[in-house]
Amino acid sequence: MGPNGSGKSTLLQTLMGFHTPTQGKIQGFNQELSKTKTSNLVKDIGFIFQNPDHQIFTQSVLDEAALTLRNLNLMNGKVLEKVNQYMQMIGLYPRLEDHPQRLSFGEKRRLNLVAVILHDPKLLLIDEFLIGQDLDNAHKWMQWLKDYTSKGHTILMANHHAQLTQAYCDRVIFIDAGRVIIDEPVSTAFSSLEALGYRQFLPHTGEVLAYA
Repeated sequence: MGPNGSGKSTLLQTLMGFHTPTQGKIQGFNQELSKTKTSNLVKDIGFIFQNPDHQIFTQSVLDEAALTLRNLNLMNGKVLEKVNQYMQMIGLYPRLEDHPQRLSFGEKRRLNLVAVILHDPKLLLIDEFLIGQDLDNAHKWMQWLKDYTSKGHTILMANHHAQLTQAYCDRVIFIDAGRVIIDEPVSTAFSSLEALGYRQFLPHTGEVLAYA
Protein backbone atom coordinates (compact mmCIF):
# COMPACT_ATOMS: atom_id res chain seq x y z
CA MET A 1 0.00 0.00 0.00
CA GLY A 2 0.99 3.63 -0.34
CA PRO A 3 0.16 6.93 -2.04
CA ASN A 4 0.08 7.22 -5.83
CA GLY A 5 3.63 7.51 -7.12
CA SER A 6 5.15 6.02 -3.97
CA GLY A 7 6.92 3.20 -5.83
CA LYS A 8 4.56 0.23 -5.54
CA SER A 9 4.49 -0.57 -9.26
CA THR A 10 8.23 0.03 -9.59
CA LEU A 11 8.88 -2.42 -6.75
CA LEU A 12 6.75 -5.13 -8.35
CA GLN A 13 8.32 -4.57 -11.77
CA THR A 14 11.82 -4.70 -10.29
CA LEU A 15 11.06 -8.03 -8.61
CA MET A 16 9.92 -9.34 -12.01
CA GLY A 17 13.16 -8.18 -13.62
CA PHE A 18 11.78 -5.31 -15.70
CA HIS A 19 14.10 -2.87 -13.89
CA THR A 20 17.62 -3.32 -12.54
CA PRO A 21 18.10 -2.28 -8.90
CA THR A 22 20.38 0.75 -8.50
CA GLN A 23 21.84 -0.84 -5.38
CA GLY A 24 21.57 -4.07 -3.41
CA LYS A 25 20.29 -7.34 -4.82
CA ILE A 26 17.09 -9.40 -4.96
CA GLN A 27 17.22 -12.98 -3.73
CA GLY A 28 14.55 -15.60 -4.36
CA PHE A 29 14.15 -19.24 -5.36
CA ASN A 30 17.80 -19.90 -4.43
CA GLN A 31 19.11 -17.40 -6.97
CA GLU A 32 19.80 -13.72 -7.37
CA LEU A 33 16.74 -12.52 -9.28
CA SER A 34 18.30 -9.19 -10.22
CA LYS A 35 20.84 -11.09 -12.35
CA THR A 36 18.34 -13.52 -13.88
CA LYS A 37 16.61 -12.96 -17.22
CA THR A 38 12.91 -12.19 -16.88
CA SER A 39 12.14 -15.02 -19.32
CA ASN A 40 13.78 -17.44 -16.88
CA LEU A 41 11.68 -16.17 -13.97
CA VAL A 42 8.30 -16.80 -15.59
CA LYS A 43 8.13 -20.43 -14.46
CA ASP A 44 8.19 -19.36 -10.80
CA ILE A 45 6.73 -15.83 -10.93
CA GLY A 46 3.49 -14.56 -12.45
CA PHE A 47 2.97 -10.83 -13.06
CA ILE A 48 -0.26 -8.89 -13.60
CA PHE A 49 0.11 -5.31 -14.83
CA GLN A 50 -2.12 -2.47 -13.66
CA ASN A 51 -3.31 -1.95 -17.24
CA PRO A 52 -4.68 -5.22 -18.68
CA ASP A 53 -3.93 -4.12 -22.24
CA HIS A 54 -0.20 -4.25 -21.42
CA GLN A 55 -0.32 -8.05 -21.41
CA ILE A 56 -2.79 -8.96 -24.13
CA PHE A 57 -0.93 -10.35 -27.13
CA THR A 58 -3.13 -12.80 -29.05
CA GLN A 59 -6.22 -12.76 -31.24
CA SER A 60 -8.56 -14.86 -29.09
CA VAL A 61 -9.50 -15.28 -25.43
CA LEU A 62 -8.50 -18.97 -25.54
CA ASP A 63 -5.07 -18.28 -27.05
CA GLU A 64 -4.47 -15.53 -24.49
CA ALA A 65 -5.32 -17.81 -21.58
CA ALA A 66 -2.98 -20.53 -22.85
CA LEU A 67 -0.12 -18.26 -24.01
CA THR A 68 2.23 -18.80 -21.06
CA LEU A 69 1.55 -22.54 -21.07
CA ARG A 70 2.54 -22.71 -24.74
CA ASN A 71 5.64 -20.60 -24.16
CA LEU A 72 6.70 -23.00 -21.39
CA ASN A 73 5.90 -26.03 -23.58
CA LEU A 74 3.31 -27.25 -21.09
CA MET A 75 0.28 -27.54 -23.39
CA ASN A 76 -1.44 -30.91 -23.70
CA GLY A 77 -4.96 -32.28 -23.66
CA LYS A 78 -5.17 -32.41 -19.87
CA VAL A 79 -3.94 -28.84 -19.54
CA LEU A 80 -6.42 -27.64 -22.17
CA GLU A 81 -9.19 -29.13 -20.04
CA LYS A 82 -7.87 -27.09 -17.12
CA VAL A 83 -7.91 -23.96 -19.31
CA ASN A 84 -11.57 -24.58 -20.14
CA GLN A 85 -12.42 -25.09 -16.45
CA TYR A 86 -10.83 -21.76 -15.55
CA MET A 87 -12.64 -20.04 -18.41
CA GLN A 88 -15.92 -21.33 -17.01
CA MET A 89 -14.94 -20.16 -13.54
CA ILE A 90 -14.36 -16.56 -14.69
CA GLY A 91 -17.42 -16.51 -16.97
CA LEU A 92 -15.53 -16.34 -20.28
CA TYR A 93 -16.08 -19.86 -21.60
CA PRO A 94 -18.73 -18.72 -24.14
CA ARG A 95 -16.25 -16.15 -25.48
CA LEU A 96 -13.20 -18.32 -26.16
CA GLU A 97 -13.05 -17.29 -29.82
CA ASP A 98 -13.62 -13.56 -29.17
CA HIS A 99 -10.77 -11.09 -29.48
CA PRO A 100 -9.61 -10.12 -25.95
CA GLN A 101 -10.03 -6.44 -26.76
CA ARG A 102 -13.79 -7.00 -26.97
CA LEU A 103 -13.87 -7.82 -23.25
CA SER A 104 -14.73 -5.32 -20.52
CA PHE A 105 -11.95 -3.94 -18.32
CA GLY A 106 -12.86 -6.28 -15.46
CA GLU A 107 -13.07 -9.30 -17.80
CA LYS A 108 -9.61 -8.50 -19.15
CA ARG A 109 -8.28 -8.44 -15.60
CA ARG A 110 -9.69 -11.89 -14.92
CA LEU A 111 -8.26 -13.16 -18.20
CA ASN A 112 -4.86 -11.73 -17.20
CA LEU A 113 -5.08 -13.65 -13.92
CA VAL A 114 -5.89 -16.97 -15.56
CA ALA A 115 -3.13 -16.49 -18.16
CA VAL A 116 -0.47 -16.20 -15.45
CA ILE A 117 -1.66 -18.79 -12.91
CA LEU A 118 -2.44 -21.83 -15.07
CA HIS A 119 1.16 -23.07 -14.75
CA ASP A 120 0.94 -22.62 -10.96
CA PRO A 121 3.73 -20.06 -10.25
CA LYS A 122 5.05 -19.93 -6.70
CA LEU A 123 4.90 -16.13 -6.53
CA LEU A 124 2.26 -13.79 -7.95
CA LEU A 125 2.99 -10.07 -8.35
CA ILE A 126 -0.29 -8.21 -8.86
CA ASP A 127 -0.63 -4.49 -9.54
CA GLU A 128 -4.09 -3.17 -8.59
CA PHE A 129 -6.10 -6.23 -9.60
CA LEU A 130 -9.31 -4.87 -8.02
CA ILE A 131 -9.63 -2.02 -10.52
CA GLY A 132 -12.63 -2.73 -12.72
CA GLN A 133 -14.24 -5.19 -10.27
CA ASP A 134 -17.46 -4.49 -8.38
CA LEU A 135 -17.42 -5.12 -4.63
CA ASP A 136 -18.96 -8.60 -4.85
CA ASN A 137 -16.40 -9.70 -7.43
CA ALA A 138 -13.61 -8.06 -5.42
CA HIS A 139 -14.49 -10.20 -2.39
CA LYS A 140 -14.74 -13.28 -4.61
CA TRP A 141 -11.32 -12.78 -6.15
CA MET A 142 -9.62 -11.81 -2.90
CA GLN A 143 -10.92 -15.06 -1.39
CA TRP A 144 -9.72 -16.95 -4.46
CA LEU A 145 -6.25 -15.40 -4.06
CA LYS A 146 -6.30 -16.23 -0.35
CA ASP A 147 -7.03 -19.85 -1.24
CA TYR A 148 -4.13 -19.78 -3.72
CA THR A 149 -1.74 -18.83 -0.92
CA SER A 150 -3.04 -21.70 1.20
CA LYS A 151 -1.38 -24.06 -1.29
CA GLY A 152 2.03 -22.71 -0.31
CA HIS A 153 2.21 -19.86 -2.81
CA THR A 154 2.95 -16.21 -2.10
CA ILE A 155 1.14 -13.15 -3.45
CA LEU A 156 2.46 -9.60 -3.33
CA MET A 157 -0.12 -7.12 -4.55
CA ALA A 158 -0.52 -3.37 -4.73
CA ASN A 159 -3.95 -2.51 -3.37
CA HIS A 160 -5.64 0.72 -2.27
CA HIS A 161 -8.68 -0.93 -0.71
CA ALA A 162 -7.96 -0.98 3.04
CA GLN A 163 -11.04 -2.96 4.10
CA LEU A 164 -10.28 -5.82 1.72
CA THR A 165 -6.63 -5.72 2.71
CA GLN A 166 -7.63 -6.07 6.36
CA ALA A 167 -10.04 -8.91 5.58
CA TYR A 168 -7.85 -11.06 3.34
CA CYS A 169 -4.17 -10.16 3.62
CA ASP A 170 -1.57 -11.28 6.14
CA ARG A 171 0.92 -8.44 5.98
CA VAL A 172 1.06 -4.77 4.99
CA ILE A 173 4.11 -3.16 3.44
CA PHE A 174 3.41 0.58 3.26
CA ILE A 175 5.61 2.63 0.92
CA ASP A 176 5.90 6.40 0.65
CA ALA A 177 8.34 8.24 -1.63
CA GLY A 178 10.20 5.02 -2.37
CA ARG A 179 10.76 4.14 1.29
CA VAL A 180 9.23 1.35 3.38
CA ILE A 181 7.38 3.13 6.20
CA ILE A 182 5.64 0.10 7.72
CA ASP A 183 6.15 -3.63 7.30
CA GLU A 184 3.87 -5.34 9.80
CA PRO A 185 1.15 -7.98 10.17
CA VAL A 186 -2.31 -6.72 9.25
CA SER A 187 -3.32 -7.01 12.91
CA THR A 188 -1.08 -4.05 13.83
CA ALA A 189 -0.34 -2.26 10.56
CA PHE A 190 -3.39 -0.02 10.42
CA SER A 191 -2.90 1.17 13.98
CA SER A 192 0.65 2.09 13.04
CA LEU A 193 -0.57 3.93 9.94
CA GLU A 194 -3.03 5.90 12.05
CA ALA A 195 -0.30 6.80 14.55
CA LEU A 196 1.85 8.12 11.69
CA GLY A 197 -1.00 10.23 10.29
CA TYR A 198 -1.92 8.14 7.23
CA ARG A 199 -5.63 8.16 8.12
CA GLN A 200 -6.80 8.17 4.50
CA PHE A 201 -5.47 4.61 4.16
CA LEU A 202 -7.43 3.17 7.10
CA PRO A 203 -10.38 0.79 6.61
CA HIS A 204 -13.81 2.31 7.19
CA THR A 205 -17.10 0.60 7.94
CA GLY A 206 -19.27 0.45 4.85
CA GLU A 207 -16.35 1.19 2.54
CA VAL A 208 -17.11 0.42 -1.10
CA LEU A 209 -14.92 0.17 -4.16
CA ALA A 210 -14.49 3.43 -6.02
CA TYR A 211 -13.95 1.65 -9.30
CA ALA A 212 -16.50 1.27 -12.06
